[in-house]
Amino acid sequence: MKKLVLIFVVSFLVCSLYGQKAMSFEEAAKQGITTKSLDSIYISAINVINDESGNYIYENEEEVMEAWYKMFEDISIFLWKTEEMKEVEIRIFQRVYFNKDGKIDYYLYKIQNHNEITEEQALQVANSLNEFVKEYQFSFSAIKDFVQCGVAKFAAK
Repeated sequence: MKKLVLIFVVSFLVCSLYGQKAMSFEEAAKQGITTKSLDSIYISAINVINDESGNYIYENEEEVMEAWYKMFEDISIFLWKTEEMKEVEIRIFQRVYFNKDGKIDYYLYKIQNHNEITEEQALQVANSLNEFVKEYQFSFSAIKDFVQCGVAKFAAK
């Protein structure tokens, strides 16, 4: 029993330390966080509409995809807050791990056009994404923790 409690406490501390943080795939790997380990916990939202018991992860896939694109718009607001980012276009591959309540546990990303932006701009992207994931609430909940990934292009309007 003590061993079980210890495992729970350690798991909670690890989630508290690393959850709700945006980080590059490279930074995550340095911290021992891999997509393989996360994918063993989170169910794929796009490929698996229902789980092994036949329960739907969410009811309406079209509405969920609309919410996913809305999240892109919301990220854009955070990315373009500062004047120096107004003329920058960012292409990001992102893998977002949500808990079943729709909060972001992990936001892993890779800036695909890193060679087209400055280090200061890359740092601003990292800071903005971190600010975003701390408060963001996906507009849908699910029966399990889930993951969604994709490529997005963010540009000031």
